[in-house]
Amino acid sequence: MKQAQKPIPRNLLSKNKTAWLTILLFYIGTHSLWSQYLWQIYPDTVIKWNYYNGDEFNKKEVDQNKWIRNLPWSRAVLSQDIYYLDSNVAVNNGNVQFYLKQESKLFSLQPWEMDSTFLQKNKAKLIDGDKFPFKYTGGLLWSKQQYKYGYFEIKFKAATGQGIWPAFWLYGGNPNNEIDFMELKGEKEVSVHVDIHCKDGCSNYITGWFGYRKAFGHWVKVKEPLNEGYNIISGEWTPNYIKWFLNGILIAYSKQSINISMNLTAGTGIAKNGGAFKPGPNLKTPFPNEFDVDYIRVYKTDTIPNYNEIKTSMSDSLFANNLSTDLLNAPKNNLKLKGGVNHKLYKNLITFSIMQVSKNALNVRILGVTQTDTCLVIISDIYDNEIQKIYFNQSREVIMPIKTIDKIKIHAEINHQVINEEALIHE
Repeated sequence: MKQAQKPIPRNLLSKNKTAWLTILLFYIGTHSLWSQYLWQIYPDTVIKWNYYNGDEFNKKEVDQNKWIRNLPWSRAVLSQDIYYLDSNVAVNNGNVQFYLKQESKLFSLQPWEMDSTFLQKNKAKLIDGDKFPFKYTGGLLWSKQQYKYGYFEIKFKAATGQGIWPAFWLYGGNPNNEIDFMELKGEKEVSVHVDIHCKDGCSNYITGWFGYRKAFGHWVKVKEPLNEGYNIISGEWTPNYIKWFLNGILIAYSKQSINISMNLTAGTGIAKNGGAFKPGPNLKTPFPNEFDVDYIRVYKTDTIPNYNEIKTSMSDSLFANNLSTDLLNAPKNNLKLKGGVNHKLYKNLITFSIMQVSKNALNVRILGVTQTDTCLVIISDIYDNEIQKIYFNQSREVIMPIKTIDKIKIHAEINHQVINEEALIHE
């Protein structure tokens, strides 16, 4: 998102297209964070991510130890007629709301905020020497923490209205390195924009003859409107590639990457006629406008003491008598994704995560599941006393009450795969 210049559940898993895998995972010792994990489950491998940090927005106010409520170099983006205010970011009932308001106001600019190039090009003048007349005020969060690689998630409900421009992105400067996990337009209710930018050309790939180069960024069409309910955008950033997921489904892939530390940002902005992400708002655009976020989560693999041991076994499965034994020849789908590559990926990816969201509650989430899949999650205490059992027949999240105990056992059966884990519970 050029500020510096400034759910769709689908069945991707067939019971006959996965290999029997048993994963035995133990977390040993005390950790400063709650024990909370995310698994990407493919037919031939399982990638486990350990929660690093983020925000569930369960406090009464924005956590100022984690976030600032403006761009660190400026509250003003003259090219978009917008000024960012702390008051346009509010925490309510476990969500954070980013407000976009149409209100013509004068705001004083600091010397470094006076974009002389913009002022000269647009023949704009400051009032009383340092004030600029803005048409809109917006809200955003900028992380104080910097990141280098990881798995980044946002659960959101899109805003509606022409010209509205919410986003979730990483920014690293140097001078304008970005990974745009999500850019939305209020009038594009069934599309999400993905992009990367960097000085050395990582946002380009070679296509066609004679080394013709074309920018990576593009719109991805989705099946259901993003403003009718909550959806989850995830970005997997490694030294060798970047992947984009919508509700656990891979929607974009780049073989290019950015290898510097970056800050994480979420918020809402405004497009402008003749500018980036045009068109701007029209008379039907509703104001004030609200972009809702339930949570932001960041996972890493390098925080896992011991990598997963993956075995081929079916001995622990409660569904063993009902599942197909044709397990060895899972066909692959060569899905051509924009990015200059034919990225080989399996159709049958399921994402499973478990988070302790409060002293007595777990968030259990399954993505990529439909009624044709068999998914069971059992939470027990360390003495094998069952706390709760849930069968999943579609992608969804469940808040699971737990007793005040120190440790739980997690047993999950996702089609032909079994996950057993012990996890610490923290007060």
